[in-house]
Amino acid sequence: MKKEKKKKSIFNKIIDIIIIVLLIFILLYFGNIGYKYYKIPRQEAQALSDIKGMYGNEWCVNGEVNSSKVTPDVSKLVINEAFGYIEVPSVGIGAAIYEGDKADDYAEAMSSGVAHNPASSLPTINGDFETIITGHRDFEFGKLETIQQGADIILNIQGEIYVYRVTSTEIIHETEVEKVIYNSAKDELVLFTCYPFSVFAPANDRFVVKAELISTSTC
Repeated sequence: MKKEKKKKSIFNKIIDIIIIVLLIFILLYFGNIGYKYYKIPRQEAQALSDIKGMYGNEWCVNGEVNSSKVTPDVSKLVINEAFGYIEVPSVGIGAAIYEGDKADDYAEAMSSGVAHNPASSLPTINGDFETIITGHRDFEFGKLETIQQGADIILNIQGEIYVYRVTSTEIIHETEVEKVIYNSAKDELVLFTCYPFSVFAPANDRFVVKAELISTSTC
């Protein structure tokens, strides 16, 4: 009888330990998620404010380029550093653009904004292949869910303003990404984010927005 009680006591202790470990894991997991959703939007907002201060209103003075600013050199972009920003007025997107690092799947760049694919182009009127920008579905690029054909996308690249107009949206499997990029013969902007937009669903697909360049200006 005593042996049975002892066995039950040990079993109950093991169960209690397992429950405690599970509770700690759950608290840490959801605590980390909560912190992520608290921290990253604030980092994004601050990064956007900083880059706008650098290349936004301060860049132009009375419609003229501020001569105190250094001439931009997009050939010298630094990995994980911001060099411009993107705005999509129709859906409320505003985010700093960082030069991405494919080695870490753009993780650091996307912790404070969106990431430019370094293997892709940068916008120019005479460009011959795409500018590719990637962002998280659970932050700024989640707003792409409601974007419509014909919407304008504004890029500010070191003070140079590029306006694109959305020509199409599509959903592709993650294995098909290479089929829709690096194959354009014109200056085109491609935005990528995970799909579906629900953050709790597996992200095996990609939501792709394509847009054509319609104008460029300095101020």
